[in-house]
Amino acid sequence: MRIKQQIAHWEEKQVEVAQPKLSPELQAEIRAHMKTQNMEEKRAAVNGDIRACSAVLSGPNFLSGLDERQMDIIKLTAHEKWAPEQTASLRESQRCLQQALSH
Repeated sequence: MRIKQQIAHWEEKQVEVAQPKLSPELQAEIRAHMKTQNMEEKRAAVNGDIRACSAVLSGPNFLSGLDERQMDIIKLTAHEKWAPEQTASLRESQRCLQQALSH
């Protein structure tokens, strides 16, 4: 189904924009710092610095002191902040898929 290909495409584009490549050392340093922060501080850091966003999203949630639900929240807000056009296109593709499945 073409719509599913579009969804996969926009998900990849979100990652490309919101998760620029960082050195493993910088990622580890950022995650170690993030692990000491409370949820609001983590969210502010991810929304304020794309490097923090990349480090958090590119690793397992526990390395940044997040549970799965918190990681989902961080991911959603980060994609809206750093990849708004890709996120809007993804949502539109998902909406089209829902419409196609409901008919």
